[in-house]
Amino acid sequence: MEDTTNTKLPFKYVIISAGCSYAIHLEQTKMIAKKFNSTPSNFLKKCEVIFLGATSSSIQYTKESIIQLTQWLMNNGISNKNIFVISNLTQFGRMNFKIDDSVIEEMIEVFESNQTEGPIFFNDIPGFKIIQYPKGYFYLNGKMYSSLVDNSDEFKKLPKSLHNSILEYCEEYYKTDIIGHMVEYINNLIQIQKFLKENKIDYRFYFMNDIFEGWYYDNEILTHAYNKNIGKFEIPNLKKYGNISELDNRIKNVFSLIDFDNIISYKTDKFNYGGVDEYLISKFNFTDFISTNHFKTEDDYKNFNFIGQHPDLIVTTSFEKNFILPELQPFLNKFI
Repeated sequence: MEDTTNTKLPFKYVIISAGCSYAIHLEQTKMIAKKFNSTPSNFLKKCEVIFLGATSSSIQYTKESIIQLTQWLMNNGISNKNIFVISNLTQFGRMNFKIDDSVIEEMIEVFESNQTEGPIFFNDIPGFKIIQYPKGYFYLNGKMYSSLVDNSDEFKKLPKSLHNSILEYCEEYYKTDIIGHMVEYINNLIQIQKFLKENKIDYRFYFMNDIFEGWYYDNEILTHAYNKNIGKFEIPNLKKYGNISELDNRIKNVFSLIDFDNIISYKTDKFNYGGVDEYLISKFNFTDFISTNHFKTEDDYKNFNFIGQHPDLIVTTSFEKNFILPELQPFLNKFI
């Protein structure tokens, strides 16, 4: 693993945007930071915006990436008071396989030998390297994770023992019932909040979409109201189902430990834990989902589930302006 201490950093303030592919790139916040950084007299007070969002990542990866980076920043002279974490909350049941250290170098060689499809995201701050390779492989400063099992040429070139390990991990992971995944998810969320609170690091989380309401049993099978909302560009009444703490005592025991004071929720009379998807459907058009750009008429989406389909920039920029920037402003005021 790379040396991660005693690195001289050219910035004093850090804003971290973490989560999955729904992690907002904070375009407006970066413009504010860039304008500030362009002032020579303020060079030593630079603000760096670091993006950690990774395709299809789990709450576990979100937790580990936030903890690793914030701990490293503090070890290298950044005050806990000068760090602000923004992260979207992903969905239940996602997994990330941690690659064995012994094969990481071999994997990097395979990925970097691909001349047609290079890294889709790269962030190399002094002493801390973050790379997202194609097909859901993430390099996080000496560690590597996989979020997707794929049949790409790159995957086939990897050691067979690694193939088997990933496939076995996936098979075992998905034996867990939905309630078990919910409990695991909440425990990871609580652990992130505990770490940030203990280190007195300010943060705000926001939802990708409402994962805490809308669940119910249909013929003894746990399902979500969105699964029966195919082809409807609208949000059903999720409140009538209650929140997930009512599903099982295992959830009830941990749900009450979540600190909702630091979680941004978009609320209406239909839901309490709305996120970016609900915001889009309430305020924008169906063509403002990236996945619907090819649609010609409303008939094109009659078999389409709009939840989880990636809002366009116009939506995320609006969400940032209305929900994230107001929460960030006190932090920005420290150096503007």
